[in-house]
Amino acid sequence: DLLTNLGTIALQKGRLEEGVKIINKSLLINPNQSTAHNNCGNALKELKRFDEALASYDRAIELKSDYAEALFNLGVAHQRLDQPDKAIKNYQKALDIQHAYPIAHHNLGIIYFQRDQTTSAIQSFEWAIAYSPNYPEAARNLGSAFQKINQFEKAKKQFEKAISINPEYAQPYEDLGILCEIIN
Repeated sequence: DLLTNLGTIALQKGRLEEGVKIINKSLLINPNQSTAHNNCGNALKELKRFDEALASYDRAIELKSDYAEALFNLGVAHQRLDQPDKAIKNYQKALDIQHAYPIAHHNLGIIYFQRDQTTSAIQSFEWAIAYSPNYPEAARNLGSAFQKINQFEKAKKQFEKAISINPEYAQPYEDLGILCEIIN
């Protein structure tokens, strides 16, 4: 436990390589720590060591099949590897376990939006906002989805919502400007 905690602290301090080494030492002593495998996977993902990250997440899920966070993280890794079908599968599994998972809904919405599955994207972004009303990226992406299907007033409302939540978030200002050019 001490090694796992030390490794986790190193990860939290941004010392990813050191954290991975310490957690791996801990896993040599006790390989049945699902959280340690998940945390190690997160660090490996940030280090762009995706094959190792995938293996860590798989092991975490193998140890704890209802581990929504590890399933979500596995989805993120697959999304970064441009494997959207695998990402969708893992996000949906995570949501089956924990439906109130805003970022999982949001990431699923992004994939659907990229695939021109706008209705599914809108539904996913709306779920993200339902569970996290002050989620500016979800509001902005919902606005983009509405704009894509020419629901301009709804799009404008979402861009404005994203701005009101986080006035420092630049993208919805640009989106709103483009939308104003379209509707004027």
